[in-house]
Amino acid sequence: MDSWYIYNKKQQKKYGPYSQVQIKSFVHNQKIDETCVASNNQKTWYNAQQLEKMLPVTNNIQKIGKFEVIRELGRGGMGVVYHARDTFLNDECAVKFIRLDQMDENTTKRFIREAQSTAKLKHPNIIAVKELNSIVDAQGNHLYYFSMDYIKGLSFGEYIAQDIPLKDKLGAFVAVCRGVAYAHENNIIHRDLKPANIIVAEDGTPIILDFGIARDLDITPNMTKTGDIVGTPRYIAPEVMEGKKATASCDTYALGVILYEILTGFSPFSGENVIEILFQVSHSTPVRPSRVNDKIKKDEDIEVICLKCLEKRPRNRIHSVGFLCEELQCVLDGKPTKTKPPGFMTKNYNWFRKNKLPGTIIGIMLIIIPPYLFILNNTLDEQKRALQEKQQAIEQQNIAMEEQRRFKVKSSFENYDKVANDKLMQFYEKFSSAKGIHSILGEMKGQYEGLEERIEDKKYHSILVNEKQNIQNFFNSTQKIIRYFLLPSLPKITSKIELTGVKDIYQIGMSTNNDIALISKARQLYMMHSGNNIPQQNIHMLSQKKIVGTCNRFCFSNNGRYLAAFFLKPIPEEEKSEQRLLIYDMHAKQVIKSDAVWMAMVDGKFSPNGRYFAYSSLEKGPSLWDLYSDKPAKEICKKRQGNKAKHFEFSSSGKYVSFHVQNDGYYVYDIQKKHTRKLAHYLNNVYPVWRKDQLFIYSNTRLERYDLQVQEPHTYSFTPNCMEGLASGAVSFDGKKFLWGTEEGTLNYVSLVSKNKANVISAQQAFSKINKIAFLNEHFFFTLDGENHFYLRDLLSRQAIYHQPNVYYARYDEQRNEIIVVVQKKQKFYLERWRVPYTLRQLLLPNRKTENAYKLVTKLAVDEKLVSSHPALFVKKGKEIKAVILSWHKALSIWQKKENTFANSLTFSPLLDLRDIKLSHDDEWLVILAHHKRLRKQYVIKIHCDNLAQLDLQNSDKIIDGALVNGQVVNEWVNNPTKKEIRCVALSPNNDLYVSYSNEIWKYTAGKIRKLAKCSRTIRVLCTQPEKGLMIAGQEKNFFSILDANGRTLYTARLEESENVFEIAAWCPQNEQQQAMCAIAGKDGHLYLVYEGKNGRWQHHSISLPGKKYQLSFSPNGKMLAVFTSRDTYLYSIDTQSNFPIFSGYHKNNGGNFCRDWQYAVFPTAKARVFIFDLHKLSFANFANYFSDTPVSGENLWVNRVKNKFSKLMQEQQNK
Repeated sequence: MDSWYIYNKKQQKKYGPYSQVQIKSFVHNQKIDETCVASNNQKTWYNAQQLEKMLPVTNNIQKIGKFEVIRELGRGGMGVVYHARDTFLNDECAVKFIRLDQMDENTTKRFIREAQSTAKLKHPNIIAVKELNSIVDAQGNHLYYFSMDYIKGLSFGEYIAQDIPLKDKLGAFVAVCRGVAYAHENNIIHRDLKPANIIVAEDGTPIILDFGIARDLDITPNMTKTGDIVGTPRYIAPEVMEGKKATASCDTYALGVILYEILTGFSPFSGENVIEILFQVSHSTPVRPSRVNDKIKKDEDIEVICLKCLEKRPRNRIHSVGFLCEELQCVLDGKPTKTKPPGFMTKNYNWFRKNKLPGTIIGIMLIIIPPYLFILNNTLDEQKRALQEKQQAIEQQNIAMEEQRRFKVKSSFENYDKVANDKLMQFYEKFSSAKGIHSILGEMKGQYEGLEERIEDKKYHSILVNEKQNIQNFFNSTQKIIRYFLLPSLPKITSKIELTGVKDIYQIGMSTNNDIALISKARQLYMMHSGNNIPQQNIHMLSQKKIVGTCNRFCFSNNGRYLAAFFLKPIPEEEKSEQRLLIYDMHAKQVIKSDAVWMAMVDGKFSPNGRYFAYSSLEKGPSLWDLYSDKPAKEICKKRQGNKAKHFEFSSSGKYVSFHVQNDGYYVYDIQKKHTRKLAHYLNNVYPVWRKDQLFIYSNTRLERYDLQVQEPHTYSFTPNCMEGLASGAVSFDGKKFLWGTEEGTLNYVSLVSKNKANVISAQQAFSKINKIAFLNEHFFFTLDGENHFYLRDLLSRQAIYHQPNVYYARYDEQRNEIIVVVQKKQKFYLERWRVPYTLRQLLLPNRKTENAYKLVTKLAVDEKLVSSHPALFVKKGKEIKAVILSWHKALSIWQKKENTFANSLTFSPLLDLRDIKLSHDDEWLVILAHHKRLRKQYVIKIHCDNLAQLDLQNSDKIIDGALVNGQVVNEWVNNPTKKEIRCVALSPNNDLYVSYSNEIWKYTAGKIRKLAKCSRTIRVLCTQPEKGLMIAGQEKNFFSILDANGRTLYTARLEESENVFEIAAWCPQNEQQQAMCAIAGKDGHLYLVYEGKNGRWQHHSISLPGKKYQLSFSPNGKMLAVFTSRDTYLYSIDTQSNFPIFSGYHKNNGGNFCRDWQYAVFPTAKARVFIFDLHKLSFANFANYFSDTPVSGENLWVNRVKNKFSKLMQEQQNK
């Protein structure tokens, strides 16, 4: 057969028919990739590698002169471009030949001019021309060509269509503008700038191509006649449409069109044909980008620049591309621009110029209306005075009642300070119980709104002034709880649509094409549609007709084309009902299959590609329907014909389907081989889970893996601890962890720890039967139980991150990284999209070398939590993270940012123990203290943070090597009978090095080392303060000392008689109004706050927090202290002396930390991975849906509104 078809597995679409010659061409030109297969009988499908063997392409390489043509890249009106190999240079290149059918004198001159124009431009963002030459063919024609570098990459259109940050797109666009500006400086205008003529190389560099219609202003002859229109319609400047001469301003206009496409995703002008597009370019005004993209604000700098480039008149545009580069760079750097939006007069002038008739009418109205308004105003004033007199009488009657209420309310203000402190742990306890986050927010909202009523009532102002400090503490405490405790757990609601008309729900589901099916509690099936993209308006019912009768269950195919529904159809003449299965084609909008099924067996499943549907037929028992053919359902368990079956599950490849035959056992049907195999005799409730083409069956007492190529199952041993029936299951993406939910709400966490052993942990984690389990990634999953409770959980901590009741449907959209849910709120149903965890900025993954080293280190450790020996460190340049450093006992795992990704490297030495690691205050230098156990020596390495990739613990240059400092012997360190050691290091504000040598502090500066101070006991931690150069030295035996920059001791204390050893310390950022403050903690878990009193004397007090302390971090304003412990991470309020946990539910290994400006948080997790949380996102405006039912600005949310009103009132009272 010569009729071939191509099937795209990703799009799930079929194309054809094609001839065999065309298929050969597709294979040769690599147009059939890994997502496509081809067939000549639509039964057997072949991939690209198989097609190359079946349809060998003759090795007839086209050769033109010295070039061997690999493939054609494109052709235009003047030339054709090939990907070729230069046989002389043995190098791949792109070569452009003039087309023979278009070759005349004018075309040849233009072709040569393109090569010459491009060749004179030497710029990294402009394609480089290697050679201009000609070949004489057999007819004696000179076939001109020029060769260029061959660039692999994406077109600029494909690049900006990717889901990457707008800042990255603008950065690439600025590079394009620099190339165009360079061309203009050399008197070359491109005249055909468009995304198709720009390619983004694999390293991210944009390259401008195709100077085919470019004009060299230095050359007098003009190849284009006056009135000729050259270029692509959507990117042609309006003056060129009028036949005027093209100038550099035309390129500015084209760049404005490209910038508009970056900001909005489509062109400012479109039409069904070229004439319509040209008309719009000449006469229409583009829609503001801010009206299309809600992330861009009206009259934002980038919008003003874009619209300025698109001005119709050249003199109104940005005057040069060079200036455009400067303005765009200001936008990227967050600096003010010189381009401003049009003023009031300009806007009105432009409107009247375009709308002459309406403008005339408005002018006439401005003359007539003022006298009429004057008369109307006098009448309204009289009515207003009468109304005011009546209101005054009513107010007098209410004064007595208000006075009585005032005294009742006064007592509530006196307790705000107590509420601010006592509520903290109450909120945490409520979050851990069934009430959840929304209950906490509801209580807070009630307290805020009650306070708002009193702020707006003048009679309570004097009481508010007296209780000012208590109320301010209340605001500070509750808002910190919301920001750091509640918001990290909340999902970001990216869209919210009311399902209008929905009264109740029995079952609801949504296809991948956004079709919605709903069964009401009356068992009626309804169909709805929300469009290709979920719109921002309500969804209305499209149909409410009954198809057959009472509907009990339905399911969609993965491709969204088919809907399978089980209906109970009454048969009046026989006085009974019949259960029927209907397959509904959503595209054709009709029922295509129908069959009778067992009354109690309303169970079935579509294959992953949507081709097959497995179910239990009344007549044939377990059956399989091929929806691509007209054949009836095929029985797949002949030996048990007529038996009832359920629990149909397809393997991920779609090759196999498993099912459970009632009172018999589990079977697997091989769809390709058409063979059925019995696996096991299970009578109790089990739930099989497929991992690729292996079936795992967990029955509470045993775990078996069935490899269908092997006869006998593989059994994993474990200790059973839960005997409940199973209802759902899922496998993680790495295939090593399984989850099974039970009928009673228990989750079984199953891990494959070795070839024959599994580890099972069971926990009661739902209110009732767990109906659904779905993984988001290897770290997070969600469950949905029978009482419609949704839980988002961390797989490693097994704790709930977020809980939402009244969720009737949940599905993970992997492409958009969002969860689609149907949730009931205040008796209304909404279709929402959630992004969770929203604050998680990035998951840093280790490379293979790091993974292997981590496995080695964890084998030596008793607990994986003991692996991280020091807090993770951030290296920042401005606002951007440049590196993250994770320290183990014997290794440093370093992630350095390269463009938009983080590259991981590892330095590891089994002979060394890392004792201390410190980063300089300016993030420029890293100091590492390592101890060699065998040689009993200490090494100190100081390395610049730009050179972290070259760090080698074993071989890097060392400032201190035992008793040698910069190669010079320190005599006091040579004779060491008491075996003194360096225990810790620190860096001064100017990056001098401090080291502790037993109970002494030594300072290394300018290549020399000297003793600076001596303390009472062996020093175990040093920490410096950048503002005043103070230093705290934590020592053994519970001693610590405060020293100045010269080593003079300002304060020494032994807190209590104990063997405690101080190990960590942190200084609070200090301004001119604040006194110095620091925190210090030791091995025994005691934490102390040390501060300088107003009289200059130092004081301290203890802070009670559970667990061993691993890191301390003060907030930039010095009002909060983050404490990272072995139990959890806590925030301690300096003002109210209260604390609460943060980032609850997330798995956090030791080594967590905040960066200095508290914009990012890092938490190491399992397998040498690191979570980076973006604390920028913890703003109330990002979670406005939780604070208001209607869209409002951030300032108008109750959490901000009431506080601002109180601050304004206090300011007014102070001014009085």
